[in-house]
Amino acid sequence: MRVRADGPWFGVDHFDVVPDIRVVAKGLTSGYAPMAAAVARREIAETLPIFFDVHTYGGHPVSAAAALASLAIIEREGLVENAATVGAYMLGLLEGLRRHDIVGDVRGSGLFIAVELAHDADLHEASGPSLPADNHVAAVARRMGLFVRPLGGTIILGPPLIFTKAQAERTVVVLDTALSEVEARVPAEVGR
Repeated sequence: MRVRADGPWFGVDHFDVVPDIRVVAKGLTSGYAPMAAAVARREIAETLPIFFDVHTYGGHPVSAAAALASLAIIEREGLVENAATVGAYMLGLLEGLRRHDIVGDVRGSGLFIAVELAHDADLHEASGPSLPADNHVAAVARRMGLFVRPLGGTIILGPPLIFTKAQAERTVVVLDTALSEVEARVPAEVGR
């Protein structure tokens, strides 16, 4: 596995870290075929016999072909660079969401971005238990055609590598609208 000099393919490569072992999976085939790999530095691999065992489906030809084709497309179409460019653009746009009282933080790298909501932003429904606001924001966004993942009080964005700036702009408009709608239902004491 190689990492291009003009842009990191792995999140860890954005930091001053040299991992002993990298475990990679779905991204190898873009999810079209089952494939995973453990990539280790030579001195690590040579001390662990598991790296030289033959497994039943190890090196399966269909999955290996899918992985090679997928990685070639990612490289040929500059999708790592696109993720960096569009991700930085979208992160800049998302910074504007900090004006919402229920937004606690906006952070990300590439196209993996999170909008963290205030810890106490629970919506108390008359019909049942309170739910974190992230679930409500995700429901409103979904109703508007945008799928986001609510996770522990945070809205997770992980669009595909082919995401465009126009799609990023639309995403931020939808999230802004969803946050406004949900914020109107959050008790007044919630916020910063």
